Amino acid sequence: MVDIAVIMGSESDRAIANRVTGVLDESKYVYDIQVISAHRNPDTLDEYIAGSSAKVFIAIAGL
Repeated sequence: MVDIAVIMGSESDRAIANRVTGVLDESKYVYDIQVISAHRNPDTLDEYIAGSSAKVFIAIAGL
């Protein structure tokens, strides 16, 4: 079961996502990280959110 979902809009956001997941790792949270653009793939994002067990979603976009 995933506590937190981290969603970045593109791979160019990876450095920020790594900072986020570093904090989550230190705090022992279970998380999932995905690259899904809300602009390019809104249906994919909707499906991911609907099927996720996460209670918290962290969105990272635009560097």
